[in-house]
Amino acid sequence: MRRSCPKRRPSIADHCMTNTKHLQELAARFRSDAISWKDRWTTIEELRHGAQAAAKKARRADGMIGFLKVLNKQRDEERRVRMYHEIVSIQRLHGPGVPALIETNAHHYNDPRYKPYVAMEFIDGARLGDLVPNNRISPQSAVTITLELCRILKRAHAVRVYHRDIKPDNIMLVGSDTGPIAYLVDFGIAHVGQSDAEFETEAEQTIGNSFLALPEFRGGFKDKNNPGSDITLCVGILFFMLTKANPVVLLDSNGLLPHQRPIERAALLASGLARDRLLTLFDRGFRYEITSRFQNVDGLVAALNHILRTQPAHANDKITIETIRERLDAASEEEKRNRMAALNATLIQATNVVHATVSALQGRIVPAQANSIVTDKRATRMDGFHLATDSKKSFMPTFEVVPVGNEAILTVKGTGVPRIVVRSQFFKQFDDEGVERIKQFLLAGLDLITNPTAGEILAKNANTAKEFAAKAAGRMVEVMVTAVSSYIENSGGTLTIEEPARGAKGGIYETNVLAQDWILARLTDLDKYVRFNVFARVEIPNHPDETETEAAQQIEATIMEGKSGDGPSASIKHPRDSFLPLRPSHKQIDDLVKSAVSQLNQPG
Repeated sequence: MRRSCPKRRPSIADHCMTNTKHLQELAARFRSDAISWKDRWTTIEELRHGAQAAAKKARRADGMIGFLKVLNKQRDEERRVRMYHEIVSIQRLHGPGVPALIETNAHHYNDPRYKPYVAMEFIDGARLGDLVPNNRISPQSAVTITLELCRILKRAHAVRVYHRDIKPDNIMLVGSDTGPIAYLVDFGIAHVGQSDAEFETEAEQTIGNSFLALPEFRGGFKDKNNPGSDITLCVGILFFMLTKANPVVLLDSNGLLPHQRPIERAALLASGLARDRLLTLFDRGFRYEITSRFQNVDGLVAALNHILRTQPAHANDKITIETIRERLDAASEEEKRNRMAALNATLIQATNVVHATVSALQGRIVPAQANSIVTDKRATRMDGFHLATDSKKSFMPTFEVVPVGNEAILTVKGTGVPRIVVRSQFFKQFDDEGVERIKQFLLAGLDLITNPTAGEILAKNANTAKEFAAKAAGRMVEVMVTAVSSYIENSGGTLTIEEPARGAKGGIYETNVLAQDWILARLTDLDKYVRFNVFARVEIPNHPDETETEAAQQIEATIMEGKSGDGPSASIKHPRDSFLPLRPSHKQIDDLVKSAVSQLNQPG
């Protein structure tokens, strides 16, 4: 969308949504106005119950057999909304691999008279979690089943449905002449794009399951709706089928990825599948940083198909680009493992300084430590102590190491003490100055927890630090709002402001300050609206004297049919280590709007 260029308007209008009416018709087909499932259904068999709902095999008055899901806590408002959320997911995914929707009254979630239920196609099969422990899935079938899941996910992601709870118990397998057919079930915590905002998972909530706890699903992470998370869970399903073990976490306490753990590695090598290709898939699929994993379903499908292809028959086969790529990938993975080892070695050095400090006080303080997280890009650990006579008086700083060239940069930060930075070469010992700086940092923490007026000092410092972070976040939002407003005013009438910014609002949390604002504008050539959400998160310094902190900034443009709701969106983000306000040019904002508009005519 270019300013003062009406000739461009027809090309933007080509992006109008085509599926809204279809979705409305689909929703109407399945609506039931029954107050309770008992008005229309009778139980045939009680099935495995979950934490959220009871499950039944049931028969409708007209003889239809279905799978019935009834909320356990009918008065829980969030669960009522979540059930409707699940219905929206299922109706968008009408097709192979997802149980067909029969009927539901969940659209009455706001009316307390109704007892929400949903009836779906009854899948007469077995849960994947029940089949694998009994050796009923061959390695080749495991790859084929994963490919089937990929096909389901590709269709889901095309209509902006992200499951977020993929695990063995949510996959049903039905036998057929050509092999098992996979069904993905239970969309209870799915994210549905273009659904009402009240369905969204709060940033502070933790979601997911114990099958594989992904770092981006923890409380405090804003983006829990990344398709890459589903793809990672799908990689976890393949791992489970081949090893009979849950991956649990991406990095264990030893800094090992799931496929690097000795017992699981042995099972993978015994599977008979192409070893290097299989391990390369897991190397990428289980990386800690989501941006380093598979970013779309097609990437995982290509890796799975590569595993199924026959290995070269002899060493004299023709050399291909693929052969060279695999060789380079293997070298790259070796380099990453070395970098992880170097970062972990730096963490261990820091831990030794902590232990030496504790030992010097001969039992008056007690060491305390949390598990470390080590990747090739970052290594972190909380490592500190508390008084032997009072465990509530503790100092637990965070030690974080990042690689820069051939150096390991250690940052140590703890409440009430200015952070310090110590540099060392990979696999080299800290110099005397570095060790002394860490000691002095720890002694400053000890001074706080042994000082009778420590509480007053910490409270005063915390208030000063929070005020600084709040002002910084508010300023960032003001700058972004000014940039967006200027863009709209100079759009030549293509955009008009419907609701101006209202002033930055937000909240102060334990470690961060959030600020946000929004502007609503009308897309005059499309007869639609665009909502610009601006967001800033600033880390609260641990001490007023700190000169370094982190900030995240974002401008998101969402295209909507009306003045409220959801729709396709795109965003501009500032790196978290940049503390300068985000000042996008008119062209950058123009490209942002075009990116969101371009999604209007995508499938689904």
